[in-house]
Amino acid sequence: MGVVAEAIIRKTCKELDIEIIDMAVNPDHVQIFLKYPPKYSVSYISKMIKGISSRVLRKEFPHLKE
Repeated sequence: MGVVAEAIIRKTCKELDIEIIDMAVNPDHVQIFLKYPPKYSVSYISKMIKGISSRVLRKEFPHLKE
């Protein structure tokens, strides 16, 4: 599941023109260091990454809904 989560995050960042400097995906949390355009706020980036990854992961792994 961690590989899938990382792929989703990388795809989302690429679509938003955000450069991932470093990323660590663990079973219970993710740490990401980003270089992002000034038009985005940190809260917006967080909301986008969390929202998209949550939606896709819950669709691919239905047991996560519980």
